[in-house]
Amino acid sequence: MNTAELAVAGSQPQSPDHGDWDLTTAGEPLHLHGPAALGDAWPRILPHLPVAAVNPCSCGRRADLGPVPGGQWFDERFAAAVLPGAVETDDARRMLGALLHCRHLGQGLLTLHSVVVARGDDAVLLLGGHGGGKTLTALALHARGWQPLSGDISLVGFPRNGAPRFRGGTSGFVIREEAVARYLPDRAHLYLRGKNAPTPSHGKTDISSLFPPPSPGTPSPRLSAVLHVRVETRESAVIEAPGQHLAHSLVYQASGRQLDRVTRRHPVALRPLEPAAYTRRRLVLTSRLAAALPFWSALGTPEAIAARLDGLLAGRSGRPRAATS
Repeated sequence: MNTAELAVAGSQPQSPDHGDWDLTTAGEPLHLHGPAALGDAWPRILPHLPVAAVNPCSCGRRADLGPVPGGQWFDERFAAAVLPGAVETDDARRMLGALLHCRHLGQGLLTLHSVVVARGDDAVLLLGGHGGGKTLTALALHARGWQPLSGDISLVGFPRNGAPRFRGGTSGFVIREEAVARYLPDRAHLYLRGKNAPTPSHGKTDISSLFPPPSPGTPSPRLSAVLHVRVETRESAVIEAPGQHLAHSLVYQASGRQLDRVTRRHPVALRPLEPAAYTRRRLVLTSRLAAALPFWSALGTPEAIAARLDGLLAGRSGRPRAATS
């Protein structure tokens, strides 16, 4: 059953105006009280929350909630929340993303603005700014046998022994049609729903149906490397290993994305949701991630970056000072 089907199944609220749900991800559930309209909105929300599923709750449980300016309420453990009655779907998604960021952090999981791809025993974390080319690079890697595992947000866990592990991500995989046609013209027809690659729309398309999720019970993959990408039209890819401080800074920036989103209609500042103790924990975990894995920064076309990454992983040559293809 996919997330949309799971969201609809039994999700009718218990009163005409409000409903109660348990929102589960890789961590413990978040108990949610919100407007009844969420019952119909879950199929549009869940693909943008990491490994999320929802079930109706009729327990009547209420946590000891405290107020947050703007009308949003949550308890100090981020175990329960009340969304405003007039909140719109997009703002509910942004609020829930920030709450889950804190909920996961309290359980030792990092929430990263990233795409994860895997092939065999390797899983690579792709970082980059908004519109920087993470998705395009993932598609170029897909042509080389890699499987995208998360579309925009990824969870990373830290076992006591061993490398950091991917713990799941968002199921939605949204592409910008014009960018795919520009940077991947030979493969654009595979992703643009049969449209003519030279004349795509300026819109976005969710192609997550092309990337089926792992079978239930599949072990979470061990991360092998981190690659920060910036796509541009130069034919040769430049890949270098940044210093430890810059690598940490790039991971830390990616870890705050859910707090930096701006709500459209409901005036709620999301960054203040993260307590100071959680911010310190995030600083420690991002430093640990940056130090634990080979970390490269790449500039070039998606296909050139993908080819260079393949070569680096095949050779296991460590962290290069600089390399070009």
